[in-house]
Amino acid sequence: MIPLKHVDSTAAVSFLSLDQPQTNQAGTKSGLLLCDMGGGGLYRLNWNDGQWSNSRLCHLKHPDHVVSCDFDGDGYQDFLLADLGTLSATDELLGSVSVVAFAGGIGEFELITVQAGLGRVADARLADLDSDGDNDFVIAEFGFESAGRLLWLENLSVQDGKPKVELHVIDPRHGSIHAPPTDLDGDGDLDLIVLISQEHEAIVAFLNDGHGSFESQTLFQADSPSFGSSGLDLADLDGDGDLDILFTNGDTLDKFQLRPFHGVHWLENRGSLQFDYHLLTVLPGAVRAIAADLDHDGDLDIAAVAYCPSVLKHQFRPKIFDTVIWLEQTRSGEFVRHSLERSGDGHMSNRGG
Repeated sequence: MIPLKHVDSTAAVSFLSLDQPQTNQAGTKSGLLLCDMGGGGLYRLNWNDGQWSNSRLCHLKHPDHVVSCDFDGDGYQDFLLADLGTLSATDELLGSVSVVAFAGGIGEFELITVQAGLGRVADARLADLDSDGDNDFVIAEFGFESAGRLLWLENLSVQDGKPKVELHVIDPRHGSIHAPPTDLDGDGDLDLIVLISQEHEAIVAFLNDGHGSFESQTLFQADSPSFGSSGLDLADLDGDGDLDILFTNGDTLDKFQLRPFHGVHWLENRGSLQFDYHLLTVLPGAVRAIAADLDHDGDLDIAAVAYCPSVLKHQFRPKIFDTVIWLEQTRSGEFVRHSLERSGDGHMSNRGG
């Protein structure tokens, strides 16, 4: 267990190399990067002389997602942060997107605000959406009821290390959670695969024309507005050379109910923008699932977490509520479930990139 003094509520943890150029040079320092969504802050965790230590790199309101990047192209690792702005469900425009840029000395970083005055921001990514050779910003502005959109910020220039951007709306719907960029249709530019929750409950591909204009295609549509979408990850689950979509539903903070259709799901990529749906396992309160080779046997397994607020514990006996599971892939596309934890309220997660 790692002691995290002064850390209130962890939303994202990433394994990262810190303080050195992004090349794998000898002496590169590694550690953990942690978003404290409750207390507000980005923390670095290091293992030194048999002891864990942590230090805060910067303070924000409620950061919930972090992505490693080289924002300014200097070969050093920077970090892109999404900030909810408030933990309360509100349409107040308190969210923001920031870059934590390497400032030249070991452990020295500068916080650069890219865009403030947004609804609650759930995800931010870097991607060259207009094919002009620089990085733009993709923003999943979750919002609440009236605030919230899928946005991209066009990078017009960088002056004194700070980007000048122009905001474009890709989709006006609120509830976007994750928006990873990828070349889905193989035409050489970056598209977006977006999980949209709230009453929309869909996974949508936004196909880029190469200049930052998008055409949408729905890849999955839930049959209930209370489906409770919660997380999305892209991975080649079946090892056939293309990206599949791994996603979860299990939002318990909306209606405060655990539902029998909460779980971990797989959209199998069949090519030509066609996907086959598979329910991998039922998991009440499922928050996030990610793919990784957990048993080092050469294929991808799945780790998933669930969250059950204490107010809901009367619905289930604690010992039958899984809060951490491992789906072991035993052969291509076939998974065996293992329970890793069945105690406590569970875990919230908005995994870093």
